[in-house]
Amino acid sequence: MTKRVINCIVVDDEQHARDLLNLYISNDSRLKCINTFSTVSELEQSEIIEQADLLFIDVEMPGKTGLEYLQEIKNPIKAVLTTAYKDYAIDGFNLNIVDFLLKPIFEERFKLCIDKIYSAIEIERKAKKYDTAQSFDNEYILLKSGYDKLKIWLKDIIYISAEDEYVRIHTGKKNT
Repeated sequence: MTKRVINCIVVDDEQHARDLLNLYISNDSRLKCINTFSTVSELEQSEIIEQADLLFIDVEMPGKTGLEYLQEIKNPIKAVLTTAYKDYAIDGFNLNIVDFLLKPIFEERFKLCIDKIYSAIEIERKAKKYDTAQSFDNEYILLKSGYDKLKIWLKDIIYISAEDEYVRIHTGKKNT
């Protein structure tokens, strides 16, 4: 089974911070950096956010801060705050960030962050797969009724009753 790659975006006004995160991302086969930005404004002008699974975003930047951006977005993305100020941790977690990396970011701490995120994404993927498997939306049975063959959608079955040597299937549409 092929492991899923997490598409990442880095937003930080400091070039060395972007470079460091890019290096860490490139060293992890589970990750791919699809773009970097130096401001939230640059990110907002791009449509690449739709392709991202994970956003590494600094808090204090010129113009709009990372926290302001996370407050405003309509379709929340998994986000990791990257900042030199630990005081932003509570604000970040109140916005449902998945982790908080305090600068300077060390590779071991970055790896722990990614392990946690990757595990969460895998659990979500498995849960969706399980939900799909449990769904009767696309499942049906074929029955013979006299000379006719009937296609009965499992989702439409309300209950099944036995009547002598016959079985009656009760749906919202027609009893068979």
